[in-house]
Amino acid sequence: MSLENGLFQKLKGNTGVANLVGGRIFGAQFPNNTAKPTLPAIVYHTFWSDTVRTLTGPDGLRTKKIQIDCYGDKYTDALGLGDTVRSLFEGYRGTLPNGVVVQEAEVNVDEDFPAEPGHPTQGFVYRRRLEVTFRYVES
Repeated sequence: MSLENGLFQKLKGNTGVANLVGGRIFGAQFPNNTAKPTLPAIVYHTFWSDTVRTLTGPDGLRTKKIQIDCYGDKYTDALGLGDTVRSLFEGYRGTLPNGVVVQEAEVNVDEDFPAEPGHPTQGFVYRRRLEVTFRYVES
């Protein structure tokens, strides 16, 4: 069971997130197609991980840093979605829908990005970037 799969399920199952993005939650990147993605949307990926080791080897405790990007056509859309996601994971402790046990989650970065190019012919999008550290038991 992966942490990322559990996070996807938790995001998808949260009413506040679902009301804002529907099913537009993507791992690593937006789907590769020629149309501008429908926004708001979430894109997440792991950018750092570590396993705690003892003298006898790995002990099952892992740490991962996940970047969660919240996109919107308007600044307020990206900001609102970012606030919803942050409140879902800041200080979170518990079991994710797929059974992964999170001992602690901590939002380390919560920042705005100015308007950035979206699809080359479709104008600009706004992004709120969150970096969240998860400490969890690998099963």
